Amino acid sequence: MLAAAFLVIALALIGLWKVPQLQIQNYQRRYPALSPADLLKAENDFRATLAQILGGAALLAGLYFTARTLVLQQEGQLTDRISKAVEQLGSERPDISLGGIYQLARIARDSDRDHWAMMQVLMSYTERHAALPAVSIVALQKQCDPNQYYDRSETPDYNVQAVVNVIRTRDAEKESSDQRVSIVHTNLRHIDMSQANLRGAQLIGNDMGGAVLINAALDGNARLSFSLLNNANLTKANLSDAHLEHTCLVRAQLTGTDFSRAHLEQADLRNVVDAEGADFSAAVLDGADLRGAELQKARGLVVGQVAEAKLDCNTQLPPYLAKQQSKAKCDE
Repeated sequence: MLAAAFLVIALALIGLWKVPQLQIQNYQRRYPALSPADLLKAENDFRATLAQILGGAALLAGLYFTARTLVLQQEGQLTDRISKAVEQLGSERPDISLGGIYQLARIARDSDRDHWAMMQVLMSYTERHAALPAVSIVALQKQCDPNQYYDRSETPDYNVQAVVNVIRTRDAEKESSDQRVSIVHTNLRHIDMSQANLRGAQLIGNDMGGAVLINAALDGNARLSFSLLNNANLTKANLSDAHLEHTCLVRAQLTGTDFSRAHLEQADLRNVVDAEGADFSAAVLDGADLRGAELQKARGLVVGQVAEAKLDCNTQLPPYLAKQQSKAKCDE
């Protein structure tokens, strides 16, 4: 590299000396009447101009190589930051792994190119750190019990909540349409996902009992199927078109929740509370369990929907469905 630099400098000096001479020879043939003093002055002028050109080129080259060196240094520093953060994340000490989470979050904010990779690392960490044991659908349904004791004092795993906070506050504009939040078969109990952008999220088979999803935004590509959302707070959550097949929503709070066109086949909504303003327009409720559900102030429910659902005499339907309500059997 050094030899090449010396070669370039030598060629530049030779050119600076010889090129003006060749120009003057051509100039002299065109203007034979010029005196030697005029020719010398013209040669020096040519040399000065060429020197300025070469100097400018050298300056631009220097700026380019300086910028390139700076970029390489920054990339090297970023690689070191990622390596150290991932190493911290793997620590068995919660405080050290928590530091790794925050470092990866900072890298995701600082680097558009590495944003999604950092999100993937954090989601993978959550699935490993708080993995649920494999359970069958039958076993999952047994956990969905409206009479089961609910401990309101339970708190979420601190590191899992830290990852979810990163997801909640991430810049989703940096993500492409095929990059989706994905956390499956994981303990997300009592986790706070309020106002989270979960469009297209894959949250299948999670235990999200007592989770808070106030104003969370999902869409038709989002899936919470086979998840436990018992005692969850879904106030004003946008679940329009979302997939919640076989999802446990026992005793969930549904104030203003948007379930329009949502897939709630075989979902368990027993004893859901405060569904005032919840929108069930065109929601699919085939096989959904609505026993004991407080739905008298819900919107969008029609005869065809509730006819395919399970009701009992404790189900509270909107007044205009009184006939359907009267058909419910109290001995179920």
